[in-house]
Amino acid sequence: MIRFIFTGKVADEAVNAYYRAAHIFLSASEHEGFGMPLIEAMALDIPVIALASSAVPETMGQGGLLVYDWNSAQVAELMQLMLNDTQLKERTLAAQRLNLNRFSVREAAIRMKAAVRYLQNGKKEAMLQLMTPVLY
Repeated sequence: MIRFIFTGKVADEAVNAYYRAAHIFLSASEHEGFGMPLIEAMALDIPVIALASSAVPETMGQGGLLVYDWNSAQVAELMQLMLNDTQLKERTLAAQRLNLNRFSVREAAIRMKAAVRYLQNGKKEAMLQLMTPVLY
């Protein structure tokens, strides 16, 4: 049986406790910005299932599972599958770990240097480096 906890606003001190207790991170937000909670859940090795809206697909990259047409019954089935299918869960977590590399300090430094080079001399190569994620 799947149990949901609707918390409302959560104090910063309590957020980590909720993450530690989670088996799945489900995001049904239709108006998500960058999606930092998605990244936080990925970093804590929690499988992420999210509605493919706003910037969510870009944040998720190839990690996590995206839902394009929200149907509560189907999402519940997907959650149940994630909980019971060890291979699906492991593949999802592996993809999320790989996706997190796009947000590393190293990747940010590479992109910042490319942006500065572009602003200094407008080189096409610098712009391409900005647009291409580094995979480790």
